[in-house]
Amino acid sequence: MAVYNYLTKNSEGNRKEGEIRADSLDNAIQKLTTNGQMVITLKEVDDTFDFLGPFLDEIQLSIEKAKNRIPLANIVFFTRQLATMFSAGLTLERAIQSLGAEEKHRKFQKVLSSVSDNIRKGLNMSESLSRHPGVFNNLFIAMVKAGEVSGNLNEILEQLSSYLENLDDTRRKVKSAMNYPIFMIVFLLVLVQGPIDIPVVGASIEVTLTSTGLPSKHKSYLSEITSSIICLIPNVILLWLISSISTVVVTALTV
Repeated sequence: MAVYNYLTKNSEGNRKEGEIRADSLDNAIQKLTTNGQMVITLKEVDDTFDFLGPFLDEIQLSIEKAKNRIPLANIVFFTRQLATMFSAGLTLERAIQSLGAEEKHRKFQKVLSSVSDNIRKGLNMSESLSRHPGVFNNLFIAMVKAGEVSGNLNEILEQLSSYLENLDDTRRKVKSAMNYPIFMIVFLLVLVQGPIDIPVVGASIEVTLTSTGLPSKHKSYLSEITSSIICLIPNVILLWLISSISTVVVTALTV
């Protein structure tokens, strides 16, 4: 079924435009003229490359996020302050305008100024926020919209600010907890690749065993055991690091 863009006019001269789905051009005209409307233009939409739409939207959103990279801490502070000010009786426009004037992050200040201006022009808060997808994600916008529809926007803002505070706290804990394992990985890699050169150590062991005066059979046996243990050192270190990182991350997430 094809999609057609149309422009029609009724008996009073009012024009209307939009999209309609129909099996053919004649079928589309028949659907549009059933209500006494006159078709002015009717054009089929080319949807050959429609499958690229979501992919291109995702690229555009990534570019938008890169251009307007706002620290989560700033958004957390804004949401908490907005919830407090709105609960105290201030209008959204006035509260956002005041927070925008005090915001130190220049990009975020411009975003808040734009949101405030759009609310002043008559847009809902969710519609104003949706114009900045690189700053406010879908969850943020959806929760604000739900609050507007239900009439409990103050409660939704409180819940949203609590959620963002927990998210920010968790991220900081994970980053802090990962500092030690990363340091140990770098340190041990340098240690293994540098001073502990396995072939050189193996040769040193051969020389040491030769000077002990032990029987050749015993020397060979001890040399093989020692070389095997040395070869296992990197694997043991790697397993220990994986175990340590997993424990640290799980602990940080559950605290």
